[in-house]
Amino acid sequence: MVLDRIENSERYESLHTGFKKAFDFIRNNDLASLEEGRYEIDGDDVFALIQCYETAPASEKQIETHRNYIDIQFMISGEEMIGYTGSQNLKVTVPYSTDNDIEFYSHKKTTFCYLEPGTFAVFFPEDPHMPCCRIDAEVPVKAKKLVLKIRK
Repeated sequence: MVLDRIENSERYESLHTGFKKAFDFIRNNDLASLEEGRYEIDGDDVFALIQCYETAPASEKQIETHRNYIDIQFMISGEEMIGYTGSQNLKVTVPYSTDNDIEFYSHKKTTFCYLEPGTFAVFFPEDPHMPCCRIDAEVPVKAKKLVLKIRK
């Protein structure tokens, strides 16, 4: 897992051949003007998803993992907490879906990181994470986020 600001993204481009394409998409597009949906970058190897939503209490969220894709989650507007935990002691609540490349788990101990505009988090397939959580359990925030999917 990586958490950093977009101005430092070049440091991570050597981690995977798709990272430069993904970070270039962030740097070269007016993300605030993009509509919700999928944007092709390099076919199914690198693509972008614009998501608009209200954050939810962490108690209503589940830990997730992906087997085939790395996530780069970049906050365009709003803010959220993203939970992160180790893979030990996770219990599957929703089995792996090959269609959506996702599996869900229950969680007990979670570390949270803060995502604000201009920051990104990278989650590799071995990184269980829980996005879209509220900062304050009582106050939802409207968020717009870019999720870049990079085939591992």
